[in-house]
Amino acid sequence: MNNQYWTYITEGNFSKSQAASVNFLFNERNIYISDNHLCALWGWLHECNPNEEYTFIHIDHHNDLKIPNIVDRLKSIGNAKTFDNFLKYREIHMDIYEEPFLSYDTYIQIAHYSYPKWFDEILFLTKECNFTETFNECRLNPMKDCKLSDSFIGAKEKKGITNSCQLEKVLENMIQGKFQHKVILNLDIDYFFDCDLHIRDSYWSNEKIDEVAELLNTAMESGNVQVLTIAMSPECCSEDGKSNDKSSYQPSWGIMEHLLRILTDNAKKEFITIMQEKTNINKNSQKYENKN
Repeated sequence: MNNQYWTYITEGNFSKSQAASVNFLFNERNIYISDNHLCALWGWLHECNPNEEYTFIHIDHHNDLKIPNIVDRLKSIGNAKTFDNFLKYREIHMDIYEEPFLSYDTYIQIAHYSYPKWFDEILFLTKECNFTETFNECRLNPMKDCKLSDSFIGAKEKKGITNSCQLEKVLENMIQGKFQHKVILNLDIDYFFDCDLHIRDSYWSNEKIDEVAELLNTAMESGNVQVLTIAMSPECCSEDGKSNDKSSYQPSWGIMEHLLRILTDNAKKEFITIMQEKTNINKNSQKYENKN
């Protein structure tokens, strides 16, 4: 294993990620890939200037906007010097609160509270809601209603898009530099899935994913992206909703393998090798073969 790419990796086979467990964090240049979306915050802390304005683009099945349980501890997370210390923020007052402070749905609120300039322009592409101009509330699917946190009110521009086909247009605009600032691009693989049925959205054929991968690679080469964070979210992409030992990574890998062109050849080989070793991905179906 080449440790230069692995900020963190658990011993043994990868298992459940759930709300706050982390199996791995892979990093090459300004690209961070993990199983749990909470690790995106670590990438932002290391790639973004606390005093600089950015465009925040969140591409995810979910909004990930839960408010953490201890607001007065939000800003101190920027003092975490090592990834192990960063992960300790999951445990703050766990003896009082049943839910972790840092988790897969609180990390954005923590970042926004601590570094509001990172959210000067906001664009959400999620399956959960379509944001209104005031960003006060959103319309979810017909089965639910949702209220958004007031902490996001105040950004200069707020948009929301739910149509899958808009992703390509957003990436094209990124390549052309049409956003106000350099972009914090936050992608969850579960965006391409129906998370209730645990199957890939029918719109996202392999050909469509290839088109997105090419656009994403061009966007990274354009210099308009400050940092790219990707979560594989195996439980949300799983066909059976389970992630025991080596199970359930196969569905999210079916998307991830197309996106690997964003990595250099050496990083790509390293990532594939470890994923094959620690998960259930099918070694015979690799889009990018790991050749010696």
